[in-house]
Amino acid sequence: MTSHSPTATTWVQLLTLTLLFALQPLSTDFYLPTLPGISEHFQVSVAQTQMTLTIFVIAFGIAQLIAGPLSDRFGRWPNTVAAGLLYTGASLSCALAPSLEVLILGRLLQAVAACMALVNARAIIRDNYGPQDGARLIAKSGSLMSIAILLGPPLGGWLQTAFGWRAAFLALSLVGIFTLIAVSSLIKETNPYKNPQATHPVFLLASYGAVLRHPRFIAYTAAQTASYAGLFAFLSGSSPVLQKVLGFSAQQYGLFFSACAVGYLIGTFVCRKALSSYGLFKTMHLAALIVLIGGLIMAGLALAGIKHGAAIGVPMFIYMIGHGVGTPCSQVGAIAAFPTQAGSAAGLMGFLQMCGASAVGLWMGMSFDGSVFPLTLTIGACAIILFLVVFALVGRHGQLH
Repeated sequence: MTSHSPTATTWVQLLTLTLLFALQPLSTDFYLPTLPGISEHFQVSVAQTQMTLTIFVIAFGIAQLIAGPLSDRFGRWPNTVAAGLLYTGASLSCALAPSLEVLILGRLLQAVAACMALVNARAIIRDNYGPQDGARLIAKSGSLMSIAILLGPPLGGWLQTAFGWRAAFLALSLVGIFTLIAVSSLIKETNPYKNPQATHPVFLLASYGAVLRHPRFIAYTAAQTASYAGLFAFLSGSSPVLQKVLGFSAQQYGLFFSACAVGYLIGTFVCRKALSSYGLFKTMHLAALIVLIGGLIMAGLALAGIKHGAAIGVPMFIYMIGHGVGTPCSQVGAIAAFPTQAGSAAGLMGFLQMCGASAVGLWMGMSFDGSVFPLTLTIGACAIILFLVVFALVGRHGQLH
């Protein structure tokens, strides 16, 4: 493995990797303010509309089981180009969807493309960097990605108000075109271990079995899954709570969401500083503590009967700081032990993470009862689980040598 200092990575390369990472959050954050508009347009319930989000997560998770091995077999470059092509076409199909069923299908294809982009970006970093430098690079990419996430919901809310829900998907189509141009011209092949057997069913099962048996993979993947589950509860459950229960407009919700996302941006900066001072292992523990504080405050305020946007926004801001600190560490920690199976390990980690998110998304859709409790208590529970996982499993198996 060739190791480089993150400072040797050009801004152009960093921005290209950031685009690959950003397709998934943009695909959700950008259209969240349009969910009520989609529900009204197709005359369906909140739970039915949230299927456009849930199916995205399910497809994103399952697709990683094959996206990783494809990356190990054929290389990073052809897979990232295919991701850009598919994402652009899927986004256009969503924008032109004549029915909710077609929109759900488009979201499924959009998820597959975003999945391919993310898995290959993680594998590219694993190909070229050690754990410490890799986590620092992901944090730096996360800082840049946060800018796009911050702009996404307000812009989506404005597009919904001005032009209707289809405009958000047209904008995502433009993102897909830009990504395709960037990856086709700037991404170079980094996989030195192309394995023609990587997608063979027998080899694939054996490979995934080996990855699943590794205690460090289990520890960091469980931590990533718990942290993301709390975030996904907010992604899938905050729009109806804030707009239908607390009376926010689509634009107000977009601004509220962006304010919470600033926490993630701050977290990525904290991560980079903490990695330099304490290393990856201790930084992961810091992240779990911050997330726990945010989750407990949110649940406590709800149980105390405080029904206000700030009672959700301020604790979620804290939670997002912790998520920004921990995500680069858990992503790198989970796949650090697999130099020849980086794609498969990254794909399996993502699959398990999305299984947790899918369960939370289904729960949020079914449990919405016109109150803040399903949202706030679910996020609080995820924070407690993350804390226990980090101090029990990562604490025991998470040291990187």
